[in-house]
Amino acid sequence: MEGQVDDGLFQELLDNPEAILLVFDGLDEFKDLGSCTANEAAQFGNSPNEEMPVSALFVKLLQGKLLPDVTVMTSCRPTALESVEISYFESTVEIMGFTEEKAHKYVNKYCQGDSHTAARIWEHLSGNLHLLSLCYIPVNCRIFCYFLKELIKPSPPDVGSVILPTRLTDVYQGALRLFVFTHHPEFRDKPFRGNESFSDSVEKTLSDLGSLARRGIAEGRLIFDKEEVAEMTNCGLLTQLPDIRLSPVEFKQRFSFIHLTLQEFLAAREISKMDPAELKIFITFNAEDPKWQLVIQFIAGLLHGQKTEAIESIVSCLHDSLLSKSASRPSRRKALLMMNCLYEYNDEVTVKRAASMLKQNRDFHGFIQLWKCNVTPVDCTAIVYFLKHIEPLNYVLELTINSLGDGGCKELTKLLKEGGPVKLVIPENKIADQGLIALVEAINTDSCKLKKLNLVLNTSITPEALAILCQSLREKSCKLTHLNLGGLQLTDYVLTQLCESLQHVNCSLTHLRLAIEEFWTDALILKLCETLKHPNCQLTSLVISGHKITNQGVYYFCEALECEHCKLTSLNLTSNRITAVALPNLYKAVKHPNCKLSTLHIISWNINNQSKKNIEDVLKAALSVRKQVPQELEPSSSFNEKNLKLAITHAVHF
Repeated sequence: MEGQVDDGLFQELLDNPEAILLVFDGLDEFKDLGSCTANEAAQFGNSPNEEMPVSALFVKLLQGKLLPDVTVMTSCRPTALESVEISYFESTVEIMGFTEEKAHKYVNKYCQGDSHTAARIWEHLSGNLHLLSLCYIPVNCRIFCYFLKELIKPSPPDVGSVILPTRLTDVYQGALRLFVFTHHPEFRDKPFRGNESFSDSVEKTLSDLGSLARRGIAEGRLIFDKEEVAEMTNCGLLTQLPDIRLSPVEFKQRFSFIHLTLQEFLAAREISKMDPAELKIFITFNAEDPKWQLVIQFIAGLLHGQKTEAIESIVSCLHDSLLSKSASRPSRRKALLMMNCLYEYNDEVTVKRAASMLKQNRDFHGFIQLWKCNVTPVDCTAIVYFLKHIEPLNYVLELTINSLGDGGCKELTKLLKEGGPVKLVIPENKIADQGLIALVEAINTDSCKLKKLNLVLNTSITPEALAILCQSLREKSCKLTHLNLGGLQLTDYVLTQLCESLQHVNCSLTHLRLAIEEFWTDALILKLCETLKHPNCQLTSLVISGHKITNQGVYYFCEALECEHCKLTSLNLTSNRITAVALPNLYKAVKHPNCKLSTLHIISWNINNQSKKNIEDVLKAALSVRKQVPQELEPSSSFNEKNLKLAITHAVHF
């Protein structure tokens, strides 16, 4: 801490920790982030009077070993989350920033009554989802407005010839030029055109700033002394912070870059000048380090038009990450970063070659695994840019537990309309109605190849949007065979639409997973079971979890299994309201000549081991008579069991 703390005040803090709020802002910018571990903290005691590094103090506060009951609030970029023990925190909150509506409002306010310029800026941003998605970060919104306004102003209202940037690197390149042009004495009273070249003296200043920016990132420093920024302050890229008091009469001046992203861009500008071989090593060595990831992305953009070893290293890193057998989080995040790099590099020939090489690699089995990688709508633009070149390969896109939102779904529709994956896994992605409706529209195009869709736990989707999805199953162009709607709002209306679609001649659905709602009744189960009896219903696998399935519900399923039109070969029911009373009906159903089951799972706390053995014996006997071999439920999975296995699971209640 700077300065001295009064003993009385210090004791007051120790005596009343519950009244204290400690804020650690910008943890990802902390130079000793890697030391914020329990093992490091264990090297020090728990006395409030003991001196220890900030990293150890931080961990002990989170553990409650210092100032128990204190409230600790920490902010950091999502990329640094994997470096922090999330279990220490009671809750994790994402700052969403500007909504699209607020970004539009900001543009209008920034232009201060200049409706023509505001309209041109918004037309460009709203027409480019990549830039629009970046507007959720307020500083990006300001930089876009700052730069685009100056580009647009010189052109008359009826002229649309101004070429506006569409890549993040291009925007920052232009913004940097504008900052220098606005503040440096060399350009005073000269009109800004956006293509001015810098003199050798200005380039030297920017090079010095780039070296300082790189050193700051490497050392985890955002603040610099006056001596370090000598002769660099006239470019508009640095801001002076309040002086620090060294003594009653002595003060020290401090500076920082106007924003961390500008520091990262300046560092990238300098690093991109390295020898190609050295630059390749830099990218490969730092690709998994969160503090360098945006820098590397900027480097790729700055290398546009150049054919260097550095770009080859980006392609190699992408391939290595996607081919990794472990699919660890660092390798998945690296794959995402490399896709963003290729997008910024913006060279069709290179991305086509990268996709072609991946397709031809014998170790690539069609799985693009980007789950739990903090994928945002901005990232989806880069993902689509790369994957559209993988066509016509049949592949699986796994994006579980990310932040796609509606914007990300709208980007993915560009991929689906050109073929896209055969399987899309997007549980827990903050998708709402507009995102789902956009996906449905794309799924029903003739060119879309999607057969399997997993929407689990996107709880903001309303029943109205789910009904639209269910109705779309009746379209001849819809090719969905597998659908997982677990954890969604499956109301009576939604189930009605689903059942009507399952009975439609165009519906191709064969595998369905549901997690039923609390308000489901035996009558709704009956409605579903009646659908299973319909000649047009193609379902062969049904998984239903929830605790509203009763013995009466099991009876309805048994009736369906005995129907000649029921095609179920696999049934999985989870409910603790199912008891042994339901088993005689199951005995009868599985022995019925019309029953086609080869796999049955009943998960209930109320079925004992003896009942389990009895039903297993009946199932085995019935299958022996039918001489039926189980079908493989997931052709793309590693499961390939040749021996018949049937079971009723007794879920032990601990």
